[in-house]
This record gives sequence, C-alpha cells and structure tokens, in this order.
Amino acid sequence: MYKLISCVATGVQKGYERFPDHNAPIVKHWRCDLTALSHVYNLYFVAYNTKIYIYEPSFPAQTLGEPIKILKLPRTGAPVPRGIDNEDPHSITRVLVDFFGNDEVLLCTCDDGDVVGFWVRDLYEARLTKRDIFCAKEEIDEEECIRIFTKLNVGQSAWGLAVHRNARLIAISANTHEVRVLAYALAQPDDSLEDDTSGFPVPRHKDWLITLQAKANIPAVSFDNSGADPTGRWLSSSSIDGLTHLWDLSRPDQPAQIIAIGHCASATILPNIIPKPCTCLNTHSYPHATWSAMFIDPRSCHCVGSLAEACGSSVGSKGEPAFRPPCFWDITPMKDETFSKDQTLAVALAGESEAESEESGEMSIDSSNPSVELLSNLAAAPEDEESLFVYDAPPDIPSELEGQTEIPLPLSANADIADADDDDVSLEDEDGDVLWYKESKKPYCSYKTAKFVSEKDIPELHPLIIVTKDEIYLLQRALHRSLATVLTMRSPLYSVQRPDSVLYNAYHRQLFTAQIPDLGVFIVASPAGAAGIFRLTRTIHEGREMIGFRLDHVLPGALGVDGEEHLVGVAVGPVQGMLDGEGWEAGKRRWRLLMYWHDHTVSAYELGKFEEGEGELEGLVV
Repeated sequence: MYKLISCVATGVQKGYERFPDHNAPIVKHWRCDLTALSHVYNLYFVAYNTKIYIYEPSFPAQTLGEPIKILKLPRTGAPVPRGIDNEDPHSITRVLVDFFGNDEVLLCTCDDGDVVGFWVRDLYEARLTKRDIFCAKEEIDEEECIRIFTKLNVGQSAWGLAVHRNARLIAISANTHEVRVLAYALAQPDDSLEDDTSGFPVPRHKDWLITLQAKANIPAVSFDNSGADPTGRWLSSSSIDGLTHLWDLSRPDQPAQIIAIGHCASATILPNIIPKPCTCLNTHSYPHATWSAMFIDPRSCHCVGSLAEACGSSVGSKGEPAFRPPCFWDITPMKDETFSKDQTLAVALAGESEAESEESGEMSIDSSNPSVELLSNLAAAPEDEESLFVYDAPPDIPSELEGQTEIPLPLSANADIADADDDDVSLEDEDGDVLWYKESKKPYCSYKTAKFVSEKDIPELHPLIIVTKDEIYLLQRALHRSLATVLTMRSPLYSVQRPDSVLYNAYHRQLFTAQIPDLGVFIVASPAGAAGIFRLTRTIHEGREMIGFRLDHVLPGALGVDGEEHLVGVAVGPVQGMLDGEGWEAGKRRWRLLMYWHDHTVSAYELGKFEEGEGELEGLVV
C-alpha cells in the first residue's frame, strides 16, 4: 500500500523578529536559489547581495541566530557587459553546496559573470576564527586565510551550477548562452602525457574547459550523480526558450538531443510540431521556459503494486491516466487528493499549535575539437557550425528569446476571481492588469536527435524530469528516439479545480528544485510561494517497468505581509544528528527543508519515511 512521505512543520521565524531594528541585509529580486544546506556540517548559507551569511540552525525548530561568519565574495576583476543589476553587478544569483569527491564545496554565481567556490570544511573550521582573507592555491596559509577553491569569470551574468561528484566536473551556465564544464585533473601531470586527451574524461592529466553552445539564456544545468554515469559524460541544460538539451561531453560541438515539451494555446492537431508563434495570454513571461531537468535514479523510487498507486487514483476505466496526444499521460487530477490537506499546514505556519502531516566506461575526444580547451585559456566558443539531426517531426525550432526575467505586473489585493467556463477567459483589475486567466492549452512534444547518436547503441540513461514554468514532465528514459509515454502534471502548485488556470503572479515560475534520493523525493517550488513535495514511484504495467510520481504535500504560499512576499531559496539537508558520516542507514534519516522568504522569514519542515506500523499523523513541534 502506498504511504505518503511524512511532513512535519517544525516552526516559522518571522523576518521582523530576526531583524527588529530594520537593519536587515539586502536580498535581491529575480534571482535563482540563494540558500543552501551542508550535508556534513550544521551550516546554512544565505546570499545577501554580494555577501554569504553562514548560520548554524538550532534544533528542532531550525531557528537562526546571529551569523557565525560573513563572507564578502571576492571579485575576479574581469570586465564584463552589463547584467540585470546595475547598482550591484557583483550580486549573487545562485548558491550551491554539493560534493566534489569526498568533500563539499560551496559555489556562487554572480551577475557580473564571476564564479567563486570554497571548501565547506574550511568555512566550518574558520567559523571560530577571524579568518576573512581569501587566498589562491599558491598562496595558502591555513592559519590566516580561507582557501578559494575556484574563481573565474564566464563572460556574462552566470546562473546555472551543477557538480559531478565522482568525475570532478563543474558545469556553469551564463547569459552568453553557453555552458562551461570545468573538468579537473584526476591524476598527477605527466610530461609524457601532457598533450594526450584520448582518455578523456578518465584518466585526466590536465584541467580542461569544455564549452557547450545553446541559443538562449540557460538558468539550470544538471549531472546524473546516481552512479549510472560515473564518468560524467551526460549533462542536461534548461533554457528559457522552452528547450531542454542533452549533451554528450565526448561530442561537445552540438547537443546529442534537443527536447521541446510543453502546453501552448498555439499547439495544433500535429502535437509533435513546436507551436510558433506562441499566443498564450502570458506570452511576455516566457510561459514555456524550462527551469530544471533532473536525472532520476530508479533505485530511489518507491515500489507500488499498481499504476493507481504510482500516479494517484486519477486513472480511468482502462486503468491508465487520461491520454493526451502525442505521448502524454495526464495525472493532473490526482492533485485533488493533496490539496484537501493544505489547510492544516497553513494554519500551523500561521502560528497555531497543531497541524496534520501525512504521512562506466571510457570515451574518446578529439583534442583538436574547438569546444575543448585548457582552463588557462578561457576563450569564447567558435561560431556554430551546421549540425545534422534526426527529427521526429519537420524542423521547427523556436527562435531565440531575448531578455532576463519576466515582466512584473502589479496585483490588486481587492480583486475578485470569478468562476469562468469559457475556453479563453481573463480577469483584469481596475487598471487593466491581468490577475487570473483560464485558457485552453494543448500539449506538444518534439525531439531533435543528433545523427551521431546511434539507434543501435542508445545509452541506457535514467529517467528525466523536466520542470517548466507551469508543468512537470517525467520522461521514462532520457535520450528518446521516438515519442514514448510522458507523465505530466499541470500547474502542480495550484488547485485542481482550475487545471489550466494560474493565479497570476509576476514571480511565478517553478525555478526551485531539489532532490532527496534517500527518501525518493523531489521538490518543486515557485518564488510566488507554494512548494510541492513529490514522491517517486515505480510499478509494473503491462509487463514493463513504469516510473511515476505523486504529489504528497503542498506547502503553503506567501508568508509575508499582505501575502506579497516571495521565496528566494529552498534548501534541503539531513537533520542535526543525522548528517553524512554519522552512520545512518539510507532511508532512515529525517531531512529538513528550509524555505527563505524575501522579508527574511524562515519556515522549516522535517521530512521522512513512515516505518511499518507507524501512523500517518505526527505531532507538530512549534
């Protein structure tokens, strides 16, 4: 029988309580995730403009006291074009804590294109000292400085970060429409092998830079760290023009596959053709932008006995979810089961005393390839050359979209939202601003696969979750060569009563994503407020393994004054006493989820699995 992931609200710390004298540090708008949790140490990192504040949360409510360390991010000094922040061009756009080998690193991207990294262990050891000087590798004096793990500039505003733990790779995306992959040496340099790259990426005797060229801004990149890709050969990237790229780093001159997937008002009766131009009512806010693509380890999925358990009770008379051409199983209606639980968690966060909770192989690369170069030579990538692809439909890739962010539209707190039955209806406030819309959007899905991907030897890649502005898509296997079943959920953070509706908020875009493979969970959240906790499932359907997902919990929306504050960070990590290296069995640990709001409010939850015989209600700690 399917069991929900347990979710316990452990507390909320209001921003005005943390900074009662109105001396709060600056939090920037229109950024990606500005928070991160260590999995080894009890450290919580929050980016305020050009500084990183390091906190030690208190158990069990995860409250924050004074920062134990404040890092002012060093600069590379590289001249760069203007980004989105003219006042503070060095402002931080994203932070990430991940494992690089056996040690954690803290990486930060900035609007001026700077990328700076530190060893988390150094930051932990420096918390009790006055070490505030940064040193390059050749200048290390551990008694007086904090070592800089990496520091470089990628040419324009940097946004996406990903680390491959075992292969020692770091991927960085920027508004140059490029992804730069830093491939660090894995062995001591040998003069006899100085110019040998035939074994890339294993073995590697030099640091290398691999440049991948796309056609739009790239907010996120991702490796598969499950162990299925130990060499770090495959990388996904997400762009605001609605495309997901799969890259084979042994052939970096062109993407191995380009995936266009979404729901659009312009979609036609040929659903494998990309709609062009888009006529959605919110077309100015990039309604089809992809904000994340995550590889999923099937071993972390919860085994269930039926498709109804795997995808919710929304299956039809044939025992399957509703089919939408060309390849979609729509599991959107199952949200109804989850939204019925919302009220109790909302009450808990409002300050009430109780709440309900529910429960490897080597590959070769040509050293003459212009997309591969030494890290010491950070030259721009060459102009694109014509590539040969195989289409599942006539080529119709959308043109490049320019711009940095969505255009904010004001909301009226007094506007009423009425029911609407028409296919295309919008509600405007007294100033004519769109507050809510309902329109008929049809799905589309198209693949564009490079000719070098052999039909007889397609790599066994893991399932892939693609998160767009308003939808979630689960591909049963990355690198499809034909249209296969794709599970989809539309507007997962909004009520099922209006499956094609979005409460219009300029900040709404599902850009916060996180995974907890230990629990078989992934999390999707929007700066507009709400966060969804999804459990991965797998079952046997018609003799084949099917990977699915279910929405177990929806955490409440805006906590700020008048409901206008928005999220700036979602971080996950083990609860104190269950950190990595402390001998906890996989799946037995409890995890903490910290959500940071623009007004400095912090809300905290604990997540875990139910034991056999354990009930689906747990006490709330406030």
